[in-house]
Amino acid sequence: MSGSDVVITGLGAITPFGVGAAAVRQALLERRTAFASTAPTMDAMPPLEPVLSARVAESAASTVLGKKGLRAVNPESQLFIAAAQLALREAGLESANVEPTHIGLFAGTVRGGLDEYLRYHIESLVWGMHRVSATRGPNTGFNAPASHGSIRLRLQAANMTLSSRTAASLDAISQGADFIRRGRARYILAGGIETFSYAAADSLQADGQVPSEPPRPYDTQRQRPVPGEGAVVLLLETRENAQARGAKILATVGAWSTSFEPAIRGANVAAAGVRSLRGALSREGIDAKGIGAIFSSASGSVETDAAEARALGEVFGPALSETPLCAVKGTAGEWDGASGALQALAAVQSLAEGVIPPTGGTESVDPALPRMLIPKEPLQGSWKRALVHVLDPSGRSSTLILRGAEG
Repeated sequence: MSGSDVVITGLGAITPFGVGAAAVRQALLERRTAFASTAPTMDAMPPLEPVLSARVAESAASTVLGKKGLRAVNPESQLFIAAAQLALREAGLESANVEPTHIGLFAGTVRGGLDEYLRYHIESLVWGMHRVSATRGPNTGFNAPASHGSIRLRLQAANMTLSSRTAASLDAISQGADFIRRGRARYILAGGIETFSYAAADSLQADGQVPSEPPRPYDTQRQRPVPGEGAVVLLLETRENAQARGAKILATVGAWSTSFEPAIRGANVAAAGVRSLRGALSREGIDAKGIGAIFSSASGSVETDAAEARALGEVFGPALSETPLCAVKGTAGEWDGASGALQALAAVQSLAEGVIPPTGGTESVDPALPRMLIPKEPLQGSWKRALVHVLDPSGRSSTLILRGAEG
């Protein structure tokens, strides 16, 4: 393949399953969840009822970064920086040894900084401005993780935050790859971060959407998503650069497509999925039969799971029942803006190892949906391409095709 290919050489993850991408991989293969009832807290605000969710251990980021210099950094940023550091290490790089203008950071998130924003203003109103440190201000923006990450890791090539709902981190990876193809950076760290915040828990309770059981993607008994959290970061560079420095190539970034169809009372959501799926396949120059595995965004939502299944069925046709599909949210929960990066991580690992994880929580696929091949056990095989698809209930959809290490 040509030197313009963009490849993935590093994976970093901080998740409810532990520190590192290997911990995620093992949990997915075992269908081992980390769901427990917990209640996010916020000073000066009333306590919330516990919510079933998958949370990251409080000490996870400090095991990678140490504790020095983290006091003024919000939790989302800490997790994202730690995941980025792990991706650099796996790629055989240290940011201190790379020219700062050669490496950038792209982040996808929906609620990054939201709790700190609320806390900052609530404490100002309750206790007065004199009790609130101005140093906390930079933590109140949703771009805080990417900003803190660039400062701590000395990254100067680019800094971007995307907030395109659950497609945010997949879009960050895809945009990062395009940035490298255009020669605007040598390396891009791209991924997503989301935490299950006080604001998110309060919203679920106010809307009557608190889950009562683990998620069941596409299942006849599915009820609603279960919130999760975590950070996933991929290290991107050109194939030529990776080969020149002797780096191990894990996967190749293929075609990407995104679409939006305004969801009016739930309508048009599937249409957005169809457009992004067809767009990615067309740009890759293949039809649906050229895809070896699907990593979908199904989360256990009654409506959105059905919309995604319809979109896949319309584009793949009979091939859908022959193409293995994995919905990682059945094991990990709904990560919102970080979901696409988690799906991409699972796809990269599956292409590299030749094993597709089963889907947690799915026992009996809804017969009203198109026929799908959803393994209940790890499935071994050899696949040249994997398709990562995100469909958000807002009508936003993104699709990214990943190829094996050889391209």
